[in-house]
Amino acid sequence: MDPLATLMAATLVRVGLADGAREIAFGVASASLLVDATGATASIRAGEVWWARPDGNMLVISLATVSETVSVGVGVAVGVAVSAPASASASASGSAAGSATAPYSASATAAVPTSASISAAATATAHTLSPPVRLIPNPATPVFIGKKWYRGALELRLSPEGRVTAVNELPLDEYLFGVVPGEMPPTWPPEGLKAQAVAARTYTASRLGSRRDRGYDVKPTVEDQVYGGLSIEATASTRAVAESAGLILVYGGAPINAFYCAGAGGFTEGAESVQGFERKEPGKRPGGYPYLMPVPDFDWDSPRWHWQVGLAESDLRAKLARKGVSVGPIRSVEITERTYSGRARWV
Repeated sequence: MDPLATLMAATLVRVGLADGAREIAFGVASASLLVDATGATASIRAGEVWWARPDGNMLVISLATVSETVSVGVGVAVGVAVSAPASASASASGSAAGSATAPYSASATAAVPTSASISAAATATAHTLSPPVRLIPNPATPVFIGKKWYRGALELRLSPEGRVTAVNELPLDEYLFGVVPGEMPPTWPPEGLKAQAVAARTYTASRLGSRRDRGYDVKPTVEDQVYGGLSIEATASTRAVAESAGLILVYGGAPINAFYCAGAGGFTEGAESVQGFERKEPGKRPGGYPYLMPVPDFDWDSPRWHWQVGLAESDLRAKLARKGVSVGPIRSVEITERTYSGRARWV
């Protein structure tokens, strides 16, 4: 199958917003439904703060008390409106506007229950459900997880360690609406933002299914890509995603490993020099990818162009000891081999 067709067929991205937490706070901006693995359902109202906690092989979903609601915050206090971010700034103009306009607006405001109503309901409003539990909101309603608002649906599941994992599931480009501004300032030139959108879309395509054992595809951090959800969406970034819709980079009929970084110190690195990212073929030594060869990158004005770090001799010995390496006093540290780009390979 054509790689682009494969990508388009896998329209949903699963983001592991919290992996293996003891408890997770969540809610929606309008009345929604919880559905567990057995088909059992439970309703939650607009603006309520709920907790998901593990109990053996089940999840206990309970309405937050007043003090818990205040501690969660969600940007407000009890009795004040919980407002989903307005999307006026998240819409795009031109022919692609229809696919880029966020469906959320200031009208998605939901009132937080009063302290009296929460206290009255808290003792009776708790559900023991069989994971995974899906929160299915109105398509035009955002969900909050922790203290941030997100598009799409929420899935609560048990991690292999028996804790709670929150997964945000949403269409690929809606995910990118919250990635591109996290990886590149929205004030940068439009063509640069479009290039970033293509790189981020390609990276995502290459990672689909990569963390199946954890129940999601990508993490919301630099370990994969920074994903801030609705809270960081911006007009220019959303437009860049819309105007590059469907575009990915391919090699050999598959999406490439589209790695990118904020700064390269003047020279990028080849994949063959980074442990875990080598190209591995049966009967051959690990090598690089033709599309990821080291090249000069003239970013002298970058704050990350040149930097240094210091480490006390005692700290270095302690780090080695934790790895099972016992050494005496360290007199010097020498680089014994460098990569093609000039970085240290062995010390």
